[in-house]
This record gives sequence, structure tokens and C-alpha cells, in this order.
Amino acid sequence: MAWMQFSFCVILTVGLVIHNAFCDDILGCGGFAKSDIDIDFSQVEVKLYTKQGSLKDHTECAPNNGYYFLPVYDTGEYVLKIQPPAGWSFEPREVNVNVDGVNDVCSKQKDINFHFKGFAIVGKVASVGSNIGPKGVKVVLLPEGKEDPIIHETFTAEDGSFLFTPVPPGRYIVRASHSKWQLVKSSAPVVLSKGNADIGVGSLLVAGYDVSGSVTSDDEPIKGVSFILFQSEGAPVNIKGCDKKPIPGFVSADTPLCHVTSDERGQFVFPVVPPGHYRVVPHYAGPQNIKFDVKPTQLPFTVGHSSLQINTQFQVKGFSVGGRVLRRAGGRGVSGATVLLDGKVQTKTREDGSYHLENMQAGSYTLMIQANDMKFAESVVKVTPNTPQLAPVFPVAFKVCGSVAPHQLPLAQPDTSPRNVLLTRVGGSAQPQVVETGRRNREFCHFLEPGQYEASVEVTEPEKKRGLVFSPLVHTFEVVDGPLLTGIQFTQLRVDLSGRVLCRPEANCDGLSVILQSVSAPEIRHPLTSALTHGGDYIFTSILPGQYEVLVDKEDWCWEQSKHIVTVGTTTSKWSVPAFKHSGYALSIVSSHNTQIDYRPISKPNSAPESWKRLTVPEGSSKSCVIHSGEYEIVPVGCHGYSDKQMRYSLSSTPLKLTAIAHTLSGVVESHENVADLTVQMLRDGNKQIAKLGPLKAEPLSGGKFAYKFSLMATDGEALTFVPSASALLFTPPRLNLVGPSDCTERAVVFNADRGHVVEGKFIPALQGVKVLVRRKGSEEVIVAAETADDGKYKFDPLPGGVEYEVIAEKDGYVFSGPDSKNIMQAHKLAEIVVEILDKANSKPLQGVLLSLSGGESFRQNSQTGADGKRTFSYLSPGEYYLRPMLKEYRFEPNSKMITVEEGATVNVQLQGLQVAFSAYGTVTSLNGEPQSGVVVEAVGEGPCQQYQEESSTEANGQFRVRGLHPQCDYTVRVKQGHAVNEHIERSTPVGIQVKATEGDVTNLRLIVFHAWTQMDVALLVETSSADHLRTLKAKLCREDSPDSPLHIIKLDSYAGSPPARPSHTCMVMFPQIPLDGHGYFVQLESSLSRATHTYTTHAVHFRANHTFKQLRIAFRPEPRVMDQELNHSSYFALPLLIVCVLLWMNHQKVMPFLSKLAQVISPPPGGISGRSGGTTHRDTHVTSAAEAAADAVMVEPVLNVRSRKSKSRKT
Repeated sequence: MAWMQFSFCVILTVGLVIHNAFCDDILGCGGFAKSDIDIDFSQVEVKLYTKQGSLKDHTECAPNNGYYFLPVYDTGEYVLKIQPPAGWSFEPREVNVNVDGVNDVCSKQKDINFHFKGFAIVGKVASVGSNIGPKGVKVVLLPEGKEDPIIHETFTAEDGSFLFTPVPPGRYIVRASHSKWQLVKSSAPVVLSKGNADIGVGSLLVAGYDVSGSVTSDDEPIKGVSFILFQSEGAPVNIKGCDKKPIPGFVSADTPLCHVTSDERGQFVFPVVPPGHYRVVPHYAGPQNIKFDVKPTQLPFTVGHSSLQINTQFQVKGFSVGGRVLRRAGGRGVSGATVLLDGKVQTKTREDGSYHLENMQAGSYTLMIQANDMKFAESVVKVTPNTPQLAPVFPVAFKVCGSVAPHQLPLAQPDTSPRNVLLTRVGGSAQPQVVETGRRNREFCHFLEPGQYEASVEVTEPEKKRGLVFSPLVHTFEVVDGPLLTGIQFTQLRVDLSGRVLCRPEANCDGLSVILQSVSAPEIRHPLTSALTHGGDYIFTSILPGQYEVLVDKEDWCWEQSKHIVTVGTTTSKWSVPAFKHSGYALSIVSSHNTQIDYRPISKPNSAPESWKRLTVPEGSSKSCVIHSGEYEIVPVGCHGYSDKQMRYSLSSTPLKLTAIAHTLSGVVESHENVADLTVQMLRDGNKQIAKLGPLKAEPLSGGKFAYKFSLMATDGEALTFVPSASALLFTPPRLNLVGPSDCTERAVVFNADRGHVVEGKFIPALQGVKVLVRRKGSEEVIVAAETADDGKYKFDPLPGGVEYEVIAEKDGYVFSGPDSKNIMQAHKLAEIVVEILDKANSKPLQGVLLSLSGGESFRQNSQTGADGKRTFSYLSPGEYYLRPMLKEYRFEPNSKMITVEEGATVNVQLQGLQVAFSAYGTVTSLNGEPQSGVVVEAVGEGPCQQYQEESSTEANGQFRVRGLHPQCDYTVRVKQGHAVNEHIERSTPVGIQVKATEGDVTNLRLIVFHAWTQMDVALLVETSSADHLRTLKAKLCREDSPDSPLHIIKLDSYAGSPPARPSHTCMVMFPQIPLDGHGYFVQLESSLSRATHTYTTHAVHFRANHTFKQLRIAFRPEPRVMDQELNHSSYFALPLLIVCVLLWMNHQKVMPFLSKLAQVISPPPGGISGRSGGTTHRDTHVTSAAEAAADAVMVEPVLNVRSRKSKSRKT
């Protein structure tokens, strides 16, 4: 019995330790506020902010041990900040956490602690007679009775206040000082015990501040000027550091405070002036008692809590001067010009351009001249008694005028609106000057400096594209010493364009017309049309210069070139277009999918049938060319199913429609087991069986695995469910739902199968509701979970074999031991707190409320209420516990509770919650409806609620929930933008959704996002003269900046067996995708054919990765070397060569090894592609012979300059 009691105590102790460290799977951040001295933790708050600074949640620390916990509803980057009472210091002040749900300190349930460092000493350095003081006074904190060490040092803020923190309890001296200002009181004692200390106002005082200024005359400093200080208002103050004796000759009705005198630099200073309102009066007496006027005569100023520099400079003040206005240096004078000084009219110039100014005082003036059709620059002149004559003044610019005649563009009325004229100085580097013509007469005038100029009419890019040109293009003129008012005129230019159409002999070209469309001006949507003459000629007259597209108006015919782009210039009035040549007839197809068809024309009676040809048809609308007109037989081929197996089609304007009604999809079951009873059941709409495939035959794979393959036709959008079954296998997944694809799909359904393992057992005594968890040994991941029934037993479905498992039991208020060898586990009940949370509005249980329980020095546990609104805290030792409920959008009554727990007791606690905020629910999908996971969605408050911001990330199904919307606020719900947020999203629609959660949650929101393209597909068509040559080739794809490091290499020997419709000596190779990065790439062939027996070259085809698809073509045609011709040219060596051969044959055992080594040295490496092996590099994407070009003309070819196949559709 004693042993059993001891065993139970050990189990209980272990259970308490384990449960103390374990809590529900709640994502959140928690820890302790710690202190070495006794402080009130309930005054300390911890707040959770987003990286952008939005407050997500906050809580106060537990009063008994400082514990806190904040739930995190969405992963992301956050900042934890501690907010104690003002002056209290903790370290750290904040902690950055990147909550990913796996590896961060919060996800690992590690504590984030804040340590208390001390209180604060606050105070203020004030000015005499004021409650506030200056900024920048140095304040230090010293131990009482000591001059060192300095504990803290700081400078006062704007109002003179200062703060020392952290400071431990003790007795101290606060001392203030400044390099310029005098302090009346410079130190004060302070005692710090159980809280912050405040030094009262008046303990540290500044006597006053320095006030300085300056005096000059013509920017020269003046020494000896007296400045008398008067107080404007208030009680008289005591001024220090200035002379208080009377000044001889100075008389004033007010009593001055004191005075100072300017020094050699013209500077004066009042060293100590208390804050207040003052005025200063200058006084200056020169030699022989001459009194000069000093401006201003007095100056009021206000002294605040800082030094004052009087910015207004004092000036010592107070004859006839003349000048001339000339057209240019040494030129004629300007008569009648108005002369202004400082903006005021003074006089006008005489016939010779001269003027005279009276009653001047020494100083600097702004001189300005005004005259008709001329422009003058302002100038600053210095007037003194020593300068009776001012420097001559010249115009800086003269008026130049011209006109632009009205013009007319196609399909428009004559344009008389204003035009811009560009005036450019010849030989100058400045930008052209732009002048606008008048609205009525389209004339212009502008002032220009003397020089040679070029004038041209500005034509916009749209106008250039529409052919607008003015003549002359440039008008040259010169400005000398007067205005140029006539002689510059511009008019519009027009030209003619002609050409010819050449039709096939059997075709009738009557009625054809040629269309002229502007390329440079696409906004002209009404093209010109010209009918053909009997000889096939056409002409367009009186058109504007520019770039045009000329095309034949016959879309159901094929042309060698259906359109021409011509540029009509200004060098001549007659222009021509290359001839149009008729080459065949158009076959129009509209296909629902990429597919292939076989086709041939229907033979006429008594004629041999035509051979079949194959055509690759892209998805959507396409046109191809055939030689004959009339009716064709069409047979669809490929993996799609159509309603008609064969059809007849007559070439016409109505396209042939190919609509697939079914598509092939395939699946596979992979397993290490070879069984004979594996079947796959296919259900429609979840439960209606439409087919049962199997038993499937096992096909061996590498690594000892087997594949059970199956395939079937399915219609688009059909809801299918695949359920595999076998007596001894466990399938992953057990069933798979699939919507019938819109295209043929390989490996659309994939299952994995393994042998199963059964886990079962029971509890003693029998206990209902025990949560049993099964996980791999050594792992925390739970594989399956279940609860026991009344008999205390549990059993799980088969689990994967070959793995060692462990069983974990959980039930609130219990601790468990075992299982033993018979899978029996022992249950023991412990003390507990049972918490129930009810909704105050309807008394219903509240699920998901986070309960944070802490007690003792370090115990804490965080759990959530279940569907019944309850949560039980078990494994508790006796003592006091602090309980705090938390749930976003709810307020609780009470918001916290202290609970006393007796040994072995069960304490029931009931709390009420009131909802005070709501949520916004919605989904984020792509344009095709595919859910988008990991997208950050935010709700931003508007108007008076703009400080609120909440966000959430979408789940795997694209759904999101943004919590905490205040009912009184309007919000905008949108996809969040910013640095390192949703970088994979290019844009979204709508940009934002306006919501207001007045009385409940907002639901059914939907946002659609678009992704950017990032990959490129590259296809290569290889043509050879023989199928055997394909087996010697391999193709490599390289970047141009890394030619020796291929990205991909593909051997062509496996492509030798090509599809039936393709010649056996050609093959199509598809490279793996490359980044769509705009870099240069090239594709090149390498061959293993020996250059000793063949001559050949390999070509590199270059391209740039700036499109989603690129198709390339390379031809490889080696030629065998012919040795006989070389021998005939050197036949006179035959006899000596014969003798050498006989000797070699007689000694072949000695000679052959040497010849073999020599051959290896001479022979080049096979398949070389670089310049060393005779390879060449070019940038043509097709290498074809003339015969092949003719064959292509007979076969299918693009219509209307379709340059490449249609791009693959991509998800956005």
C-alpha cells in the first residue's frame, strides 16, 4: 500500500509539472513582468502592435506574479510593448516577434519577460518670474554629498522639463548649468523611495537670456552707436551686465533700463534679460555734433526662454545722378523709355536715351527700364555722392512676330486653334522656347535676345501619326538691335500614294478594294478605300505625310503579304506601295481547346482523292491557308471527344466550330504492395456510382513500388468522387473529389497505399470522455484522436505500418499512467477550477474565450472554453490564482478574478461576456474562382475612426475573418498593400469594400486578386536529313552571360520515333520553363557524329526572355566526307603510297598502336558547337532550304501575319 501511495505521488508530481508547461493549442505571446523590489504589477500593461503600428490587443499584468498573455489570431510580424506608469522603466521596452505558428518564441510557448529597472525623477528648470523654462540646459544627477560619479545626464526639453530614469531608491542632488545663461538657483536635493519623485517648480531658476543685434551703414559695421533698453509692460525688472548711466544728449519721456554700445563689428549685446516685452532705441551722434538718422528709430521685441538675435538690422541713413538707355553697346539711344526706381516711375529718356534723377540718398536701388517692343532686365545700382553717373542700360530682348496658317486633318474640319511655335537659338545649348499663336489670327509674338534663331511649328505625336507637317520645316532669322514683326509664316504639306494588286489566274479580282489606314494616327477610325482599276492599280490622293497600313479588303483569301506598312515622307509628293500577291484561301476555325485535325479537299468526280494533311488547331479563333477552294473533309484527332467523328466543311466566311464535349483524365494508385483486388469506384455527385474500375493490374515501378493506372472520359464541370479500395491497404487520401476538367489531364487522380496498423486499448477504472491521442514516437504531431465510450475502451482505424507509435491520454482533472503491455492505462483524479462563460445578452455559452490563469511565482496556463462555454483547469496545487478572460470583440464582467483553491477541491467560477465589436467574413479568390491562401486582408477605419486598423490572413480555402470592428465606425475592407506584404499580388478588385458592423457580423465579402506572370515556355523544332541523325543530337539551353553552364540539356535519341503526321527526321522538343526576366538566352545543338567522317555545322539561336512563349527552329544536315576525289588529285603519289602500305602491312603489329594514338590526337571531339569545332552562331529563328519553303507554302500556314501560336492562358 505504501508503495502504491508513493507511485501515485510520483505520477501526480510529474503530471503537475507536465500540465504546468502544457496548455491548449493557443497561438499567443506571454511572459512575466519581473522586479527585484515590490511593485504593483496591476498598473503595468502589455500591448501588442502590428509592424505598422496598429494596436491589436492589450492586457494588464497579473497582480500576484506579473504574468500576462495576449492571443494572436493571425500569423505575421508584431511588436510587444510594455506600458508601465510614467517614469517606470523596464527592459526591454519592446520586443519584435515574427509569429509563424511554428518556430518563433510565441509559437513555442516561450516566455517573453520584461525586467523592472527603476523609477523616475522629474523636474523643471524655469525662468525667473515664470513656471516654464528654456530648452538645452544641462542637468545631471549626483549622489548626495558627492561630485561623482554622474548617475544620469540630460538636457531640458522645450518647456524646461527633464526626466531621469531608471533611478533606484536613494538620496540624490540635481544640478543644472549652461554655457551662456546665468542661473539664480542651480541645484536641488531629492529623495526617491517607493515611486517617482518630482522636483517642484522654482527649485532651479535661470536669471535671463542674451539679446543681440547689429548696426551698419552701406553694409559697413558702425562702432559707437548706443542702444537704450526700455521695458514695454509689467513691473520693472533688474537688468544685469549693461550700463545704467545717462547718455549725454539723449532725452526720453520714459525711464530706460540701461544701455550698451556697438563694437568694431557693429554688434551689441544685452547679456541678461528676463523674459518679457521690451523695446530698444538707437542713438548716434557723429563728429562736430552731427546727428545721423538711424532706422528704425525704435524696435520692439519679446524675450522668451532662449537667446534672442534681433534679425532687423539698424541702418545709419541721410544728391543728382544721370544715365543713358541704348539699343546696344555703342548704338543709338532709346527715346521715350520710362525709368523706374524700386518700382516707382521717376522720369523718361530724352531723344539720345539719357535721363536725370534728383534728390537721391546714398544706398542701393532697383533700376528698371520700360519701352515698346523691348525688354530690359532689372538691375541693382549703388548710389553714393561719389557716383554721379550710372552705367548705360541695354535691352536684353526684342519682340519677334509671325503666323501659322490654318490646317486640316482627315475627317476633321479646318483647324484654326492656337499652335505652339518653337524658337531655337542657333549654336546655343538651351532648350527651345515655346510660343503659342493667337486664337483668332494664329499669329505669335515673343521677346528674344539678340542672335540667330530657327523657328518651327510644334506638332504633337498624335498629329505626327496623323500626318501633320508644316512648310517650311524650319524658318531662320536674326535679331540684331530692334524688333522683327513680319516675315515668318508656316503652311500645311500634302502628298499622293499608289500601288497594284496581282491575283491568281483562276481568281476574279473584280470588286476588290484597297484600304488605307493611318498607323501613326490610329485614332483616325475611318480608313480610306480605293477601288482597283481594270489593270489592278489604285491611288490615294492628297494624303498627309506619316506611316500608313495598306491592306487588301478580302479576308477569306490568303496573300503572300496581306498588308504593307509604308512611310510617306516630305521629300517628294509621289509615293508607291509594293504589290499585293494572291496565294490561296482561308480556312477559319473556332476551337474550344488546343487540338489537331486531319483534312483533305473533297475530290471531284472521276478524279483521284487528295492525301490527308494534319493541322494543329489552337484554342479560340484561328485562320490557316489552303491551296484549293471548295469543300473539305474534316476529322478531329486527339484526346478530346466530339459529337461528330467526321464532318464536311465548305470554305466560307462562317468558321468551322470544334466544341469538345468530353476530355480524357487519368489516375494512378502507387503502393509497395502487389495486390489483386484493388478497385477504384467513381461516384457522381458524391454518392451515385457511375463506374467501378478494376481490379486494376499492377505495373512495377523503380524502388520496389507498383502502379495501378486507370483512365476515363469526363465531361467539363462534372462532380466526380474517386474511392479506392483493397482488403489490405490503407489509402492516402481515402477518397478524392474532382470536378471534371476542361481539358485533358494526366495524373489527375493520385493515391498512395500502404499496409495498416491497428491501435486499441482501455482505461482502468472505466472512464468516459478521455481524449486519446496517437502520435509517432519522438514527434509532437498528433496523427489521430478519439474519446473513450462508457466502457473506457478506444480503437482506431488502421494506421500506416512500419512506424512506432505512442498513445497519450488527456482529460481535465485527471493524470494518467501507462499504457502497459496489455494497452491498459490507469486514471487518477486531481483538484481543479471549472470556469463557465455565458453571453450576457442571451445567457448562452461562449465558445473560444481565452482564459489565462496564473499563480505562485511562475505558474500559468492558457486555455479556451469549449462549445459548452466551459474550461476546466486541473492539476492545481493549493493557493491563490489570478483568472483573466479574453476574447476579441467581447468585454467581460468581471474582467478579472482572484480565486483561492483548497487542496483537492473543485472551484466553480461563472463569468459573463458582452459583445462590443463584430467581424467581417469573406473570401479571396483568383479571377477563375480559385481560393487564394495567405493573402493579408485589412479593415481600415474612416473619418473619426481612422486610427483603427484590423487585419487577417486567408486560409487554404480563401476565407478570412477580420475581427474587432467597432459598431459606430465605417471601415474599408481591402487587400493590404505595402513593403513585404502580398508581394505575389499585382492588384485586386474591388479596391475596397465599404462596411459598417452596426448590429452584427458582416458576411459574404469577396475580393478578387491578380498575379503577375513569371515563367516562359521554350519549344524547339529540329529538322534533319535522316532519322538516324536525331539519335546523335542533344539540345542545350544556355544564358548568354553563362554560355559554358547550360541550364537544360535534352537528348534527342528518345524523340526519333515521331508522331505519324510528322516526318521521321523531325522532332519537337519542349524545354523546362525559364524565368521571364528579359535576359538573353540561346539554344544550340551538339552531335556525336565524327568530323572525320562527316562535315556539318551547329547553329546557336538567340532570343530574349520577354514573352511567355517562344518557338525556335534549327536544321541539322551533315554531309559524308568523299575521300576519292582527294586521291585523284594526287595520283602521282600512288606508287610510293602503295610501297608504304605494303611495309605497314608487313609490320602492322608494331605500327597499329602508334597509328591508333595518332588518330585520337588528330580527331576533334564529337558534336562541338563552339568556334573551335567549326560551329557558327546566328540570330535567325528558322533555318530552312528553298524546297522546305515551297513545302510550307503547300501545307498549312498562318493568315493575316499570325506570327506565332497563341499564348498559353495563365491564372491571374
